[in-house]
Amino acid sequence: MANEPSFSGCVIEARPLGVFRLVDKGGNDDRILAVPHTDSFFSEYRDLDDVPVDFSEEMSHFFTVCKDLEMVEVGIRGWDGQDEAYEEIDQAVRRYWKQMQGRD
Repeated sequence: MANEPSFSGCVIEARPLGVFRLVDKGGNDDRILAVPHTDSFFSEYRDLDDVPVDFSEEMSHFFTVCKDLEMVEVGIRGWDGQDEAYEEIDQAVRRYWKQMQGRD
């Protein structure tokens, strides 16, 4: 979640709030929900309970229909909290370093 526009590859110090669980093309395609750590608008956002319900529902709807043009069905598995988001981030970092070790 952000109030400012950004771009692909932009690095933003962020505070994870939760993880949105999806299945896309038969595989897990989870998404971390985070807020900019230094944005005062989000200073009170600490976990998923602080996210407006409308936003959570909008995210679910978006990911349900965003692949319609590609005729890909997306399965929504729901939300998990901040601890699970940090675990997903840790796993992603471990996968990255493992992959980098295999390169010459």
